[in-house]
Amino acid sequence: MKKLIIYLLLTYTLFAEPVLEWQDNKYKDSLSFDDALNYCQDLTHNGKDDWRLPDLLELTKYSKTIPYKNSKEQMFFWSSTVNKTLKITAWFVSLSNDYQHFSLKNKKLNVKCVRGMKSKMHYPACNNTKVKKSNTQKS
Repeated sequence: MKKLIIYLLLTYTLFAEPVLEWQDNKYKDSLSFDDALNYCQDLTHNGKDDWRLPDLLELTKYSKTIPYKNSKEQMFFWSSTVNKTLKITAWFVSLSNDYQHFSLKNKKLNVKCVRGMKSKMHYPACNNTKVKKSNTQKS
């Protein structure tokens, strides 16, 4: 019985969706990526100060449940996910139609902060880098 309880606890801990609290229906508009990160880190809202910029997976899941859906206005929001192959860019999501792409970090987009346990992030499959073979000589 103990083994079953331990198994269930471990399974829940490893695979449970994190509980996230989103910043009401408010958002900050027109910030660069770095300013967006700082805005969320410095935010005190509803008496809480542990806010952060959501990653791409969190923001994409959130976009499926929010009132901006099917809005005629494009609602582009920064995620905290930096493009692995082009570090001067970061990913954003349109909350009106789930569009995802990356942009230069100096572009000004909307910001919506989140708090809670960070999800296990799976990066988009856009990695075009090739592994270089080393030219080591054998002695």
